[in-house]
This record gives sequence, C-alpha cells and structure tokens, in this order.
Amino acid sequence: GGAQSQKTYGYYYGEEKAGESKILRNKLTPEGPLPDGPFEGITTLLECFEHSRERYGSKPFLGMQAKNADGTFGDFVWKTYDHSKEIALNLARAYISLDLCPEINEDGRKLRFLGVYSKNREEWLLSDMALWYISGTIVSLYDTLG
Repeated sequence: GGAQSQKTYGYYYGEEKAGESKILRNKLTPEGPLPDGPFEGITTLLECFEHSRERYGSKPFLGMQAKNADGTFGDFVWKTYDHSKEIALNLARAYISLDLCPEINEDGRKLRFLGVYSKNREEWLLSDMALWYISGTIVSLYDTLG
C-alpha cells in the first residue's frame, strides 16, 4: 500500500508563550487578526441566524437523534432554518403574552430575562432564539450547578 494522506484541519499561528501552545486556527482562516464577525454589519446572534436563514431557509439547521422504543438511537430528525424561526417566534409571542419575561428598566435600559432549567438540547436553543427576537437574555439553570 501507498502512503496515506493526512487531512489537515488547522494550522499553528503566532508565537508560543511560556505554558501555552501557539494558536491553532482553522485552515480556512487567513493569517493575521481574526475578523470581528462573520460578515460585515452582523453584530448579534439574531443577525447571524437571519443571514444564514435567508441563504439556507429550507436546509437542515437543528437536529435531534430519535430514540427508538428499544432504547437505541435512530436517525437524526432535522428542523430547517425556516421552521426553527417559526418555532422561535411562536415562543417569543408566548413569552410576551404570558408575561414570562417582563420588561424591566435598569439604569435607563429595557431588559428581559428568562430562566431556563434544562439539559443542553434542541428546545433550549429554540428558547434562547425566541429571546433574540424580543431582545431578551436567557438565564441558564443547569442540574450540574450543585
């Protein structure tokens, strides 16, 4: 057999410091300073999501592996960008109409917070996305906090 080629996913950049390695960067990222954001004018997670949704609306975005009756896991079931937005907007409407994250004024700023107790899963992200649409902040409560 011939020599196998090894895939390269990144490269080391910059100077090695005492107790630290060089920075490991994605091979698609040019040398030099990292960009401030994914694209010009995108500064929030909502803007980033909407930019991707406009390009890939009907493509898979969020996947969850189905659990079979026997306890094994099957194929992933996917939600598209568009469907995920629809769910997030419906959740956002519910948060407002049920007053689950009332607006508070703090130092002249309008804020909304929602505490979510959950393991990391699809519903957690959809809850967070809903808050993006109403300028809210998720307060994560994990069962591993003690």
